[in-house]
Amino acid sequence: MVDPHSKESLDIFQSGQLSAEERLYYTLWSCRILSAVNLSEGQRLLAEGDDVATGYFLIDGGAMYVSGETAYRLGPGAVIGVAEGMARRPMRFDVFITKNSRAMSIPLYQADAAFANLPPTMRGIFSTVTGRTLGLPKDG
Repeated sequence: MVDPHSKESLDIFQSGQLSAEERLYYTLWSCRILSAVNLSEGQRLLAEGDDVATGYFLIDGGAMYVSGETAYRLGPGAVIGVAEGMARRPMRFDVFITKNSRAMSIPLYQADAAFANLPPTMRGIFSTVTGRTLGLPKDG
């Protein structure tokens, strides 16, 4: 799929043949609130210690989280900076783009507004997942 809003893409989505992960990927990719951005190889997307105002959902290409001797490679489907931004925590890694990439930018002020409108159960699930992603204590 090249255009998530094309008839062909919609037919594939509605076919029932996609896995849960593929449906989630498609749903994020096709969200009209998010903006497509091109990222260049070698670009530092976020720096360790930064406050995160914009998160990213990697459509294609690659990135790397780096902190000291620790590095993690990221590929399509990776979500970058959203947990830190939503939890109001500084970025834990430098994030470098390892090859030219496309991503969807996620303005976190919009995510905050959407979060506030979720039912309490969904807010709890989201908070738990965010806390686990960041390794926060259950009360943090």
